[in-house]
Amino acid sequence: MAFIELKGLTKHFDGRMVGLDHLDLQISQGEFLVILGSSGCGKSTLLRLIAGLEQPTEGDIMLDGKSMLGVPPKNRNVAMVFQEYALYPHLTVKENLAFPLKMKQMKRAVIESAIADTAKLVGLSELLARKPKQLSGGQRQRVALGRALIRQPKVFLFDEPLSNLDYNLRVSLRREIAELHRQTKITMVYVTHDQQEALALGDRIGVMREGKLIQCSIPDELISRPINAYIAGFIGNPRMNMLEGMIDQNLKLIIGQREVCDLSQYGQLSAFRNMRCMVGMRAHHIKLADRNSSYPANSITIPAVLKRIENQGDSSLAEFDYDESILMAKIPEQAELILESTYHLIVEIKNIMLFHHPGGERFFP
Repeated sequence: MAFIELKGLTKHFDGRMVGLDHLDLQISQGEFLVILGSSGCGKSTLLRLIAGLEQPTEGDIMLDGKSMLGVPPKNRNVAMVFQEYALYPHLTVKENLAFPLKMKQMKRAVIESAIADTAKLVGLSELLARKPKQLSGGQRQRVALGRALIRQPKVFLFDEPLSNLDYNLRVSLRREIAELHRQTKITMVYVTHDQQEALALGDRIGVMREGKLIQCSIPDELISRPINAYIAGFIGNPRMNMLEGMIDQNLKLIIGQREVCDLSQYGQLSAFRNMRCMVGMRAHHIKLADRNSSYPANSITIPAVLKRIENQGDSSLAEFDYDESILMAKIPEQAELILESTYHLIVEIKNIMLFHHPGGERFFP
C-alpha cells in the first residue's frame, strides 16, 4: 500500500496545450480513488505522470513521502493496466503472468508459487495453458490484471480497462476489481468516463474538467452536495434538470415568467436578492400533482407539457416542456400519461439546488 500526494501538478504539451493545471490531491493508503471525466479532461495524463511515463512541467508527485521526480517507472513499484490488453500473443497465460518476475530474475519456485496465487485471485487457474487468441475479452483483461498484480505493486493504476468490453462483461469485471481491492488493500487509482462505473467502484471520485480537478468527494456527496452546476449536471442519470431563474427582492423564486415559491424562510438567501440563478432538480425528486388535493407546502409547482415518454420497466422517464426548457421526471410505471397534456410538476424546496448564474457555484442548500 502507498500514500500518494500530488502538489501543483501541471503538464503542458508542446509548450502550450494544458494537460493538467496545478492539480493538488492526496490519495490515502489502500484507497480506491476513481478519476472521472470526459475525453480530453486530463485523467489519463494524470495516471501517466504517477506511473512515470510522462514528466510534469511543474509540481511534484510524492509516493510515501518521497518525490518521484526523475525516478524511472521501473523503480516506482507502480503497476498499470491499460484499455488495450497488451499481452504477448505467442506466450501462454502462465508465461504472460511469469514475464515480469522473470525480468527480475526471480527463482523458479518463487515464480511458480506467485503464478498459482495470482491465477487463483483473478480466476485464471483453469486457463494457464491457453494463449491470448483462445481467450475472451474478459479473460484477456484478467490476464492483464494478473500480470500487473503479480509484481506486488504499491499502487495499481487503471486506464479505462473495461471500455472495450460489452455491458455484461464490464459489470462482471467491475465486481471482480472491487473484490480484488477488498482482498489486497492495494492503493488503486482508476480512470473512467463512465459515471456508473465510478459510482460503483470508488471510495472517492475526483471529477476532472479541462485539466483541473473540480471536486473530489465520496459518491453520495457528489450527488447531494455538488460544488457547482457542472458537477450537478455531470453526475446522475438522467442528468440534473437546470432551469434559469431569479430570486426577487421579496425572496420569491421566479422561473421563466412564473413565481414558483417563497424562499423567505431561508434567511441565508437574503444576500441573494435580485440575483439570477440556475435552479437544479433531479428527475426522481419531481412528482406529478394530485388534481384532487392541494399542493404541498414548501414546494415548487411548475405547469409543463408532456412531450415524450421512455419506458424504463419499473418507471417511465418523462420529458416535459416548460417555457422552452426541458424537464426530465421519473414517473411510476403505472401512471397513465397523455402526450401534449399539461401536468403540474412538484418538487419540494429541500430537494432543489440553486447555483450562481453564470458562474455555476452552488449557494443553496
